[in-house]
Amino acid sequence: MTKATQTLDSRRIVALRQKHCLTQEELADKAGCTKRTVENAEAGNAVLVATANNFAAVFGVPTSSLFLDRPGDENGDERHSDRAGIAPSMPALLIGRQEDLKQLRLRILTALAASQVSHERALLTVRGWPGVGKTTIARAFAHDDETSRTFADGVLWTSLGQSPTIRSTLVSWCTSLSIEIADTMTDRQVSERLAGHLANRSMLVIIDDVWQVEDANPLLIGGRNCATLLTTRLSSVADALSSKDGDVYPLGILSETDALQVLRVLAPDVVKKFKRDCQELVKNLECLPLALQVAGRMLRIEFQRTGVVKPLLTELYEDARRIMSAPAPADMQALQSDTAPSVIALFNRSTDLLDSVTRERFAMLAPFAPKPAMFELDDIEAIWEVEDARPTVGELVDRGLLESLGGGRFQIHALLVLHARTLCTE
Repeated sequence: MTKATQTLDSRRIVALRQKHCLTQEELADKAGCTKRTVENAEAGNAVLVATANNFAAVFGVPTSSLFLDRPGDENGDERHSDRAGIAPSMPALLIGRQEDLKQLRLRILTALAASQVSHERALLTVRGWPGVGKTTIARAFAHDDETSRTFADGVLWTSLGQSPTIRSTLVSWCTSLSIEIADTMTDRQVSERLAGHLANRSMLVIIDDVWQVEDANPLLIGGRNCATLLTTRLSSVADALSSKDGDVYPLGILSETDALQVLRVLAPDVVKKFKRDCQELVKNLECLPLALQVAGRMLRIEFQRTGVVKPLLTELYEDARRIMSAPAPADMQALQSDTAPSVIALFNRSTDLLDSVTRERFAMLAPFAPKPAMFELDDIEAIWEVEDARPTVGELVDRGLLESLGGGRFQIHALLVLHARTLCTE
């Protein structure tokens, strides 16, 4: 017998989960299901009615209130039912990004309008520090109401990483759109088949975590009513994919107010009791979402386990190296792996690609880094004992390890300074 399923209101599921300060894993545990089931529900995919009942019990709401087309809900239209493709799950936590989402909408719409005249592809690349939340905002954008209205035929999503299997992405996209392909077809032929299918459709293509331009090229398949959103930590990749300045959106860190709210959602009792200490911790972590999520979960677990968090707060403030060895948030785990990497492993993805000289020079900056870690080009040349540091500095900027502030000034994020210190000990 086929078990009954129901499509839930993904935004309501996420909102209720965050209201109850639950991660996807914690909701899965309380509801007696897997994390994948929670991800499916938050991506707008159907789940068992029994699972919906369990979600409702956890949240303390009627099951019917979780349904996408709720009785009496005039906004429960059918636009989602006709949307095809592959959408990512909703991010586990999204705070302080409303203005960024607004800017992404504006730039995508501007690019779409321009493409009608120039016949160039509508494309936007989100670039930023490792751990700043590029993937998170891309996933949120895929579920944005305005996005759903603009791209009525759906979303195609993939996350590439450093060793992508482009063929599997092309095949999965074809499968999601019911496009028949032969095993003998080359990647280029499959890409062309997809492009032909999308020629008169309105879809959003999202290519997350791009490391090589050549990896993204076969996936740039959208027609005149489609747009492509990419994310990368590499300035060189963002510049190569973009034809004009407006095609790159630099995603910044959170405001101190929003950063504190991240801690408040993850560890409400800790922030309530030690608000000033948490404010200082937020400043010391320089409002990087990755660092805040790791710290927030560590504080919550310590409070639940012992009820004593002051020593941990002091430790994290004075020396955040413990954050570097902690597992990254589960929703940031590599899609090619079943295990969540440590924070330092996420940063190693950038520094492992450096040649030995550039890697050593990056590490040399750590002992001299002020707070915040801003350097003049002259200072960098003095530290490295070179006459012209620009080639190496340019490489570090391209790799997302240095940020150019203009006027010969550069900055390293606090967590990257910690990472550079670990390289000094190798």
